[in-house]
Amino acid sequence: MIFGGHVSTAGGIEKSVGRAVAQGFVVMQFFASSPRSYSFPNHSLESVTEFNRLFRESGMRQHFFHAIYLLNLATSKPELLKISIQSLVDYLNFGEKIGSSGTIFHVGSSRERSFVEVRDQVVEAMLEVLEKTPENQHLIMESAAGAGNIVGQSLEELAFLYNQVHSPRLQICLDTQHLYASGVDVASQEIFGKWLEQFDREIGIKNLAVMHANDSKTELSSHRDRHANIGEGLIGKSGFRNILSQPLLKDIPFILEVPGVEGNGPDRENIDRLKALG
Repeated sequence: MIFGGHVSTAGGIEKSVGRAVAQGFVVMQFFASSPRSYSFPNHSLESVTEFNRLFRESGMRQHFFHAIYLLNLATSKPELLKISIQSLVDYLNFGEKIGSSGTIFHVGSSRERSFVEVRDQVVEAMLEVLEKTPENQHLIMESAAGAGNIVGQSLEELAFLYNQVHSPRLQICLDTQHLYASGVDVASQEIFGKWLEQFDREIGIKNLAVMHANDSKTELSSHRDRHANIGEGLIGKSGFRNILSQPLLKDIPFILEVPGVEGNGPDRENIDRLKALG
């Protein structure tokens, strides 16, 4: 199976490649800008060229961006919606320059409004992003834990948005911790297997771009986004053994977003744990 993790770009995006290789990642994810700022940096030609060279020589298969945390396509504030769309456009446009497989993003919170009240706005925003960006870049919608009316906390919401946008460039990222917190018992081979079969019917497993592999610090249906190292949370080793044995996931890359055994983020130890369970 294909395992990797999120890496830092401190010192330049090209530095991310060596960090990923050092931890034994086959696929990696990173921010192309500060996750807590709407401004997008002007990456130099030298930095882009060096990144492309190092990644080509690394032997890794893919890399993904993770969008900034601040964006919200479900907001009631027009200015926030505008800059959220622009942030995604910046990411996908830059992704073409360095061969990204796509940008993974959290849809955002509807806050006091219901999903029904915001869903058309979210669809229109995603269509605008796709219209303004290269055909070879994917917009990857991530499943949500659900706290604070975060959009994408159920298969019903994900399927509605996916099918309304109706573009091969829109894909899905499923996060094991978010699914567990939203009420999907991913630790159960039977329950999660049936859920994945429903996902395949309603969205299509071919449209699942990536899995985020995270254990959970919080209980089933907690609706809280709290990641733990593999085997140290409530999903546990047996739960991840069940997740990794799902036939529908055998060709899907798994990316770690865990604290790390020394608190420095995804690491080789967590990769080794996945390999032992897979």
